[in-house]
Amino acid sequence: MAFKLFQQMVENQFQTKIKAIQCDNGTEYKPIIPLAENSGIIMRFTCPYTSPQNGRAERKHRHIVEMGLTLLAQAKIPLTYWTEAFQMAVYLINRLPTPILHGNSPTACLYNKEPDYLSLKPFGCLCYPCLKPYNSHKLEFHSQKCVYLGPALGQKGSRCLSSTGRIYISRHVVFDTSIFPFHMGFLHKKGPAEEVCDPIPFLISNSHSTHSPSPSITPSQPNNLHPSDQSISSHSHSPNSQAQPIPHTPSQSPSQSNSLQPFTTLSSSRDRTTPPHPQSVISRDQPLPLIPSETSSLSPSPNLPSPISDSPPPHVSSTSSSSSTPPSSLPLSSPTKSISSNLHPMITRAKSGISKPKYPFVGLLTTETPHHISLAAEPRSIPEALASPHWVNAMRHELQALSHNKTWVLVPYRGQKLVDCRWVFKTKFKPDGSILKHKARLVAKGFQQSAGVDYGETFSPVVKPTTIRLILSLAVTFRWEIRQLDVNNAFLNGYLKEEVFMSQPPGFQDPRHPNAVCRLNKAIYGLKQAPRAWFERLRNTLVSWGFQNACSDISLFFLRTKNNLVFILIYVDDILVTGNNYSFVRKFIARLNSVFSLKDLGPLYYFLGLEIYRDNHGLYINQTKYILDLLKKFNMSDSAPVPTPMVTGRHFSATEGKLMSDPSLYRRAIGSLQYLTTSRPDIAYSVNKLSQFLAKPTEVHFQGVKRILRYLKGTYLYGLHVKPIKTFQLMGFTDADWATDIDDRKSMGGYCVYLGGTLVSWCSKKQKVVSRSSSESEYRSLSDGAAEIKWLSSLMAEIGLFIRQPSLIWCDNLSAQALASNPVHHARSKHIEIDVHFIRDQVMNGAIQIRYLPSSNQVADCLTKALSHSQFSYFRHKLGVYPTPSRLRGNVRIEK
Repeated sequence: MAFKLFQQMVENQFQTKIKAIQCDNGTEYKPIIPLAENSGIIMRFTCPYTSPQNGRAERKHRHIVEMGLTLLAQAKIPLTYWTEAFQMAVYLINRLPTPILHGNSPTACLYNKEPDYLSLKPFGCLCYPCLKPYNSHKLEFHSQKCVYLGPALGQKGSRCLSSTGRIYISRHVVFDTSIFPFHMGFLHKKGPAEEVCDPIPFLISNSHSTHSPSPSITPSQPNNLHPSDQSISSHSHSPNSQAQPIPHTPSQSPSQSNSLQPFTTLSSSRDRTTPPHPQSVISRDQPLPLIPSETSSLSPSPNLPSPISDSPPPHVSSTSSSSSTPPSSLPLSSPTKSISSNLHPMITRAKSGISKPKYPFVGLLTTETPHHISLAAEPRSIPEALASPHWVNAMRHELQALSHNKTWVLVPYRGQKLVDCRWVFKTKFKPDGSILKHKARLVAKGFQQSAGVDYGETFSPVVKPTTIRLILSLAVTFRWEIRQLDVNNAFLNGYLKEEVFMSQPPGFQDPRHPNAVCRLNKAIYGLKQAPRAWFERLRNTLVSWGFQNACSDISLFFLRTKNNLVFILIYVDDILVTGNNYSFVRKFIARLNSVFSLKDLGPLYYFLGLEIYRDNHGLYINQTKYILDLLKKFNMSDSAPVPTPMVTGRHFSATEGKLMSDPSLYRRAIGSLQYLTTSRPDIAYSVNKLSQFLAKPTEVHFQGVKRILRYLKGTYLYGLHVKPIKTFQLMGFTDADWATDIDDRKSMGGYCVYLGGTLVSWCSKKQKVVSRSSSESEYRSLSDGAAEIKWLSSLMAEIGLFIRQPSLIWCDNLSAQALASNPVHHARSKHIEIDVHFIRDQVMNGAIQIRYLPSSNQVADCLTKALSHSQFSYFRHKLGVYPTPSRLRGNVRIEK
């Protein structure tokens, strides 16, 4: 698409055609090949690893990068704004005179017009844009201090970075070219990677001396070493020899401690394929510690090179200054102070782990940042994480868990295929929005694995939402307590069947053996097979204790004894446990904790983003926080609420409206709304209808998404009410809207299933084939509803709840009811597929009875079409979607 737009621009603006394209063999150029062939353009490719054949492009890349980094370094602007600097570099290069063009600039030669040099301003200088058009309040200042990021392309204005991180575009700007705000500690909201481009390196690497060889490492001699065991040299083995663990090494001399740099950058994949052989003699008996010793120095070497260079820093080993530390201790001394001392002397919010949020009234009254908001900022780089004690503790806990679990052992690198790893940081919140904890996760780059070599089967089941609602209904009915568990580092408990090698964790490479690699004994997050390995380990454990695995939902486990009944729901590492015997459940949790490290979160209150509120009248499931975050994410917090999610009788078409310039915005919104339907069946039809246009969304479709968000704005306190079950009978409602799809004339089908008055399952979905009549479309919906009831009946029978009476399905089409009750074939039904006649078999067996009811009482009507306000409100109430009682909002309470 980008090349096609560029081609059209060249042909339209310069009345010329592209005749040939010279590029390397990157996969990103594959989509261009058919476009070039259709246009008669010659494609020329360089030989593999022969970049000089594309010298002009390579040299221009270097020109742009060097100038962009120079702009960042001169203004001391963080690297997170590298795109702005590179864009400014391209802008300047196009306007600078060059000897190749006889002293003219590329812009002057291309447009036959001299560029306006008087409008150029220094990149990163102080500026004051006019912000009056952006203000939403009269008392806001009309301007504020900003940083100039270059001209706005395609607009007659300047791009100005404010202290909140927002970039304003303004035509009226006052510049002060003598002041560069980042030189004086400009406070701004941190971006994704807050490394500051400064002459002092922002990454602390190992010793960079390439002229002296790596110091040798003397092996330790265990007392129980067998006489036949001999120390081996790592370079004396062939690449095919089996990798052996590397032992602890004795302390080095004090003179060598200054070169120790525990925070190092990983080398590139190309460099890692042929690393230098370690010039050391090592033993095979003990593994290395996971991270350097506590007395390791974090100060940089005085002769560190500048990060702004053409070649990456060399990867050489360093030595430790103290005796080896056992893996369980995992020391890490004062990383905050040490890392800060290696950066520039300016005190910034990035060093303090403070993030300034965006407020609606910028620059008014105060600029103080709330403490809980600053702590919620997630670092995008390791230096930024090590500057915050909260994230340092989180990384330490992760490494302690890895060490305690014996996840890997360090072995010499002998040509094994490696999987890289990286740190992922996440702030977890409570239902009220406050911070629960800071989580740092070491994740393997599973996309580097090869199928059949590094992993086999990868499928891992999770519990179905319908099963969750069914078990919650039983717990509410029998007044069982529901306990919520979280398995610490769940994936680390899975055993690997394959041999996988991983690079050492970034920032925590062993200084004595920097070229060693991790041979994984157990699974780690990010591996393709990690979820499956964890589930198999947990399932085998539960089955060995007498639990049964439900066939209808393999993520449901249950245990039935003479006096005890326990249910376990598993969604990866989140577990729900409930049962009739409170003390037995507590003993089970204690036993499970003895095998896996658990966090007992107490009574159920927040599960998979669902907020759970419970009282004597039942249980309420809502997603209030999720809705508020969703409204804020799509700038709909101040929108006017509407009573329905879709206008009555509205039928969208795939061809109406103008295509969106950014389709990903539409797709993100639909994906977020799809998850919300877990607790909000009232928006199921609207979301499903609009999800049919993900391929080519238009502005009209996005207006439909906005209406759903406006509806949620007025009903964000609503949720699904799970009531005690009065009678154990399944009852379903099915409906279809015949041929309402304008594009392909397919019908919309829907059903909802109740267990004793509580909604446990629903579906709104376009049918796969075109129906020849409304009876046929209703008949297909009947079959879908019957299949769901049959599955629920099987699930309940497995756990010991046998339904003695037939299940009921209510339908508002007499012809469909007759077709399901009578095995007749005629011209209007002979073409219907065999699987659709499943409902007829269930009726004949007496498992299901079909009853008629008028459309005015058909609850499933709201799952197949857009209704008026009065109809929609009536059916929403019948679905069990109510506002959460005010006495339960903001707290979790169980009255016994």
